[in-house]
Amino acid sequence: MYRRVLSFIAVIGVALLWACDNGNDGTPSNTLEGTWNLETMTAKITAEATVSTFTVTTENNIEIVDPNYQMTLEGGNLTASGSYTVTNQVFIIGAEFTNLENEITNAQGNGTYTSTDTQITFTGGFINFNFDGTDLSATGEPAVSNYTISGNVLTVSQDQTVVESEQGTTVVTRFVSTATWRRQ
Repeated sequence: MYRRVLSFIAVIGVALLWACDNGNDGTPSNTLEGTWNLETMTAKITAEATVSTFTVTTENNIEIVDPNYQMTLEGGNLTASGSYTVTNQVFIIGAEFTNLENEITNAQGNGTYTSTDTQITFTGGFINFNFDGTDLSATGEPAVSNYTISGNVLTVSQDQTVVESEQGTTVVTRFVSTATWRRQ
């Protein structure tokens, strides 16, 4: 049971990385439109799950390495494709639990986006995660991130905390991620 709860926390944490909404209803920014090549992406997901009086803390340090992945933003639509390798270093109660690496080939992402001058909201996923046959991609709900464009470099960052309670279990999850993309 303990291992199932920890696996559930890790799966939910990654899946929710791009699945949190704050109600942003902006319109696409023309400066965002175009094709972007992924350069770097890191994410740190910490979760504290409390069941009755028992608390478990997990931390996932995720990095995309060797990306060959492109995202196109056009007219409010998002399409993405390519390949990359995902590494995930997992800690449970402060001790390293596992170190995962998974090569993703022929990855596809799609959805829509809206933006303001500083925030972009993605519905759908621009990065797919799959570990050992388990799809950990976005659930299709809006994900709100801050962004900046400097020259031809787009930086998308997210720092968000989500609290979920169900049937005596409370999970507090914090997602901190940064992705850099270069205009093609």
